[in-house]
Amino acid sequence: MKAALEEAESFDLRSGIRESHRRFQNTRLLLATTARLRADITALVEQSTSLIRQSRRLAPYPIQGGSDDVGIVIGALAGGAAMCADCIARKAEIPVVEIPSLIERVREVFCMQSPYVPCAVCLTTRKVYRMHDPGASDLRLVMVAVWNRRMCLTCLSARTGIPIARIEEIFAVLGRVVPVTRSASDCDGCSTPRDVVALV
Repeated sequence: MKAALEEAESFDLRSGIRESHRRFQNTRLLLATTARLRADITALVEQSTSLIRQSRRLAPYPIQGGSDDVGIVIGALAGGAAMCADCIARKAEIPVVEIPSLIERVREVFCMQSPYVPCAVCLTTRKVYRMHDPGASDLRLVMVAVWNRRMCLTCLSARTGIPIARIEEIFAVLGRVVPVTRSASDCDGCSTPRDVVALV
């Protein structure tokens, strides 16, 4: 009986050693696979970074002097701050020589003030332009929300906190200066097909 117990113990010891060797081999395989996958991920990240850098170089420069320049000027002034022509041009990335004609187009729709007071940006006292409209901040909120997006009025109202009726008024006034398009399409806010509004 003692011999049988010793034989069983030695068998268990041998099987334990075999199991340990098998696990060691599996661990080495897993470590090698992990190292290979890490190298692959590093190569993919480097390739992705390179593609992003290339796409930035290939991206077209913004076109200036288009019909949306008026919208950009309105967006710059919609906060109610008094700004000089130089600061408006810098903020809107439009040549300074175009600012007076764009201001005149904005003046056709919105009440504009042109006092000689310090500019809110550069702090120099000169002729500045300021939109005098109690809803100027509403206008800015709506313009920022739909700039380069198509949104339904429900999502636009939810995002800005402005009632739909007021948003309709803003688009009616804004449509006289900047092209406002309405179409049936997927809303960028809720991703459902609806009547959406966009600034072109």
